[in-house]
Amino acid sequence: MKNTYKQLSSEERDKIAVLRAQGASFKAIAEAIGRDKSTVCREFQRNSAPVYDVYLPHKAESRAKERKHKAGKRPRLKDPMIKRFVIC
Repeated sequence: MKNTYKQLSSEERDKIAVLRAQGASFKAIAEAIGRDKSTVCREFQRNSAPVYDVYLPHKAESRAKERKHKAGKRPRLKDPMIKRFVIC
């Protein structure tokens, strides 16, 4: 059977925030939302507020959307010398 990836919904992110604020473990949160423990752990690591180590679901949603938007878009010709060579 092929594994398929489904992104976390905003409702799942809300539930993660509530359960984490209540002191639930990643394993307990994963069981509550029907996801793997590693998914919840990665979500918390990627989208927690960097300064306070607090998970805010609305910020997490915007960070995830921003990463998705930027995915596959790489800046071309970063090196100025190569850029001048190509343009000329």
